[in-house]
Amino acid sequence: MKKAVILLLVLCFFITGCSVKKIETLTDQEKFAKEYNISKDNPFEYTTIDKIIDIFKNGTAIVLFANSDEESSTKAVKILYQTIKEESVEKIYYYNPKTLQEKQPKQYQSLITEINFDITNYQLKLPTLYAIKDGIIINYSDYFSKKEHLSDEYLTTKRIKQIKQKYKEVLNYEKSSDTLFSCYFFKFII
Repeated sequence: MKKAVILLLVLCFFITGCSVKKIETLTDQEKFAKEYNISKDNPFEYTTIDKIIDIFKNGTAIVLFANSDEESSTKAVKILYQTIKEESVEKIYYYNPKTLQEKQPKQYQSLITEINFDITNYQLKLPTLYAIKDGIIINYSDYFSKKEHLSDEYLTTKRIKQIKQKYKEVLNYEKSSDTLFSCYFFKFII
């Protein structure tokens, strides 16, 4: 009986150990592809809260805040991915702030303070795509942060083209003359 229990424990340990190694060997692109059901040929790179805060302080990057457990984020990522395929985007930093908000509220507040931009009730809207240059938000899109934008009736072909155009503006922030004023203006016309 002891041999059977020991053998079972060793077998469980071996099986669990092997599966953990397989998960750890996935690239960021493969993890993101599985999480959002898109191709593994994508530019998304998981990052840390410290890196995100550093980008908002003085960095230059494109950052996506999203949560794959929310329908709004999965719809946004699918349209964003279609747009990315049309553009030459090398890297988009990805961060899901949900755990941070729940388990590390001080760091979450630090993120909110650093962004200091269009935040209602100190909650980051998900999903939001930001273009940051030298620590300044150049452009952004939080289109799917409103529930009424999720219905198939609302997402007409024309609206999807508008959303893709806005994503292109954010992705091509270095070529664009957009400012935060135009970002606010865009929100009111859609």
